[in-house]
Amino acid sequence: MSQLLYAGIDVAAAELVLAVCDADEAFSAELRFPNTTAGIARLKRCLLKLGELKLCLEPTSRYHLAVLQALCAVPQLYVGVANPYAARQFAKASGQRGKTDRTDARVLARFALHCAPARYLPPRPVAVELRAITRRQGALIAARSAEKNRLHAAVRGGDPRCVRRSIERQIAQLGREIAVLEQTALAVARGDAQLAECFTELVSAKGIGQRSALALLGELSVLPAGLGKRQWVAQAGLDPQPQESGSSLHAPRHISRRGSRTLRRALYMPALTMSQRSGPGRAYYLDLLARGKRPLQAIVALMRKLLLAIWGMFESHTTFDPARFYHCSA
Repeated sequence: MSQLLYAGIDVAAAELVLAVCDADEAFSAELRFPNTTAGIARLKRCLLKLGELKLCLEPTSRYHLAVLQALCAVPQLYVGVANPYAARQFAKASGQRGKTDRTDARVLARFALHCAPARYLPPRPVAVELRAITRRQGALIAARSAEKNRLHAAVRGGDPRCVRRSIERQIAQLGREIAVLEQTALAVARGDAQLAECFTELVSAKGIGQRSALALLGELSVLPAGLGKRQWVAQAGLDPQPQESGSSLHAPRHISRRGSRTLRRALYMPALTMSQRSGPGRAYYLDLLARGKRPLQAIVALMRKLLLAIWGMFESHTTFDPARFYHCSA
């Protein structure tokens, strides 16, 4: 019976660095492959020749997606994805001071050995497609907001008319692009039975419009299946982070922010809308203010409550219930 090996892959834009060790942390292979289609194919052949192993890599912007998709398509390979924060803390705890591609690959191999990350199950391609569309739409919305601010400053500052016209044309062009992407995302969501059902459940909540529902669906549909509601909260980085130490430290609690910033951004506007419109969301928001919470704290708490309600809707395949939202425990 072959010995179980542990491998780490450091992903960069141009290169993939592979480090392989055994249970005694004795490294037997350190190889480099170009981060291209041909390089990924060579990496797969190399990994299959090594025998039984557990592989770990860390997300790197979007450069890890191609190699992750290719490796997960091979049933013989056990592929885990390390949480970047956990991998960074593991490296510090291991006494790792330098940071190079080689040392990062070694850290990930040891992380696979000692931390045993769960096997990664890739999301459905239609969910990945929807996320890419909604994230691009979000980027264009942010760019349009920046252009509107520039136009306001240009008008107040007395900039030449040609400058103002240029900004106005850019705003109009961004608006057209945003509308096209929104319609495309809507077609993708409605073209898949599972996504269409989730979309209907999202828009049933007062305060979640079509655009917000698509942004939320793009982020939530790629989360691993089987996660509990607390894990959803952690994925969004909305889990509370207590800071207490004996009698000397009792700092106020803050959210960890160790989750998806994009998901938090998608939750913010619906929560803000719910806090301003009559209904269970505003009642919950006012109750938090009455208990001494600051407005932003109350909005964040409402975001977390809304996320829990969405988890419940997706699990039970039901639409939004205002009574359960207000009375459910957070």
